[in-house]
Amino acid sequence: MRLQRFVSLFLAVGVAAGALAARSAPPSTLGLAAGAQRSARRTHQATGELVSITSGSLVLLHARGRTKQRMTFVLTPDTTRGSNLVKGARVTVFYEVDKSGRLLVRRVRAARVRASRHAPRAKAQH
Repeated sequence: MRLQRFVSLFLAVGVAAGALAARSAPPSTLGLAAGAQRSARRTHQATGELVSITSGSLVLLHARGRTKQRMTFVLTPDTTRGSNLVKGARVTVFYEVDKSGRLLVRRVRAARVRASRHAPRAKAQH
């Protein structure tokens, strides 16, 4: 009976120590590749009016509540560009924030046109 208690206590302490060691180990020692860590970067999106676009940058007027915020993005050679990217167009930008705080565009496309809730309805002819 004492032996069973000793073995149970020994196993419980061993499991607890193993769980604690796994929680405190850095991700690189847990078998995660550097590529898996890099792909965990968060992608954001912003939709608004395209103010300007050049070969290296894109400026978007993004509505935040009642105010409009001007956002400047960096275009990279890997950026996927959709069609109809002209000044004044409504676009959606998918981007990541790099270590220095720059907004790097991954993809930009013309935004879908939403049906307005306040659009006038066609009157029925009798």
